[in-house]
Amino acid sequence: MDKKITYHEQTSRENTLKLRSVLQTLPDFTKDFFRAIEPNTSAKTRISYVYDIRLFFQFLQINNPVFAKKDSIKDIRLEDLEQLQPVDIEEYLEYLKYYKDADGVIHTNKERGIHRKLAALRSFYAYYYKREYIHNNPTLIVDMPKLHKREIIRLDPDEVANLLDYVEHGGDEMTGMKKVYFERNKIRNLALFTLLLGTGIRVSECVGLDIEDVDFDSLPDSFALKATHGCKMNYLVADKKQLDRKKCKAEMSRWLATTYGAYSMEPHYLTIPHRIYAEEFLADAAQLTDYKFHCANGEPLFVLTVYDRKTDGDNGMSLSFDIDRSPAGCYNNYRVLWIGLYHLPSNGFAEAPTTASLLKC
Repeated sequence: MDKKITYHEQTSRENTLKLRSVLQTLPDFTKDFFRAIEPNTSAKTRISYVYDIRLFFQFLQINNPVFAKKDSIKDIRLEDLEQLQPVDIEEYLEYLKYYKDADGVIHTNKERGIHRKLAALRSFYAYYYKREYIHNNPTLIVDMPKLHKREIIRLDPDEVANLLDYVEHGGDEMTGMKKVYFERNKIRNLALFTLLLGTGIRVSECVGLDIEDVDFDSLPDSFALKATHGCKMNYLVADKKQLDRKKCKAEMSRWLATTYGAYSMEPHYLTIPHRIYAEEFLADAAQLTDYKFHCANGEPLFVLTVYDRKTDGDNGMSLSFDIDRSPAGCYNNYRVLWIGLYHLPSNGFAEAPTTASLLKC
């Protein structure tokens, strides 16, 4: 089985391919620089640098008479860069504040954007200067733009509450497919916004989270993991010290990749977002009675009562009752089947809670 590629690994690969593509449009000597910085920089940093260096070369060809004579930026030589003076670099920084690209799209840069582009150019020149390929480095003479401290904008408690309320109830007035899509993704979106607001992580960090980032250390000594979008997707952990984390993560990955409703003849599972949750571990399953409410259009129709369940959570006996806790064959034209009725539990259902009390939970 091929090893699963994480979001960040996939992004790194894509940026590496983009870098190679852009390098094909630049002078051959630039490849030496990017090869040299590869061990100490991320693919994201290198792709930003190559775009900045390409922009600098394009500026030279448009605005410098010497470079304008060249057919393309690929014809620029290292000796040409050595002839530039600090004033040429300053003109470039001025150009960055407002310019149009080849497609006529307007671009602007403020102090942080200009600072980053000059930093990239300084690193580029420094590589060749240090190795004595050139003997003039005009970027050292030009001062870096002063960066003013940016005030962090935070939401106050009321704004956070209003935002989360909109994420949860923003679709209440929607109709048709808009409402269907809103409801399908509501829990996912609420989880994402809660995570972003509660931790302060970047969006790029959030979208990169996957099964490998599950923090087992924060879970209690015993717990149960379950999937929301299917049946028999349970992982019971009686003792976390004995947990095979690799096996558990592989199982959760399998659940997330499974569309249970596509083959189970239970199409209602198709609209449930694939997600996993942890809950309290209940040790003696055989002594527990499980009450499952089946609903249609938000209305509870009947209760499936499961008892004598095995430790693995399967093969329990089950009975169907209507909402008044009477064994029933149909309710409001919905057919209710007797499922697995072999014997009544030894203590009957005399002590079972009423349906009304269960619905309040």
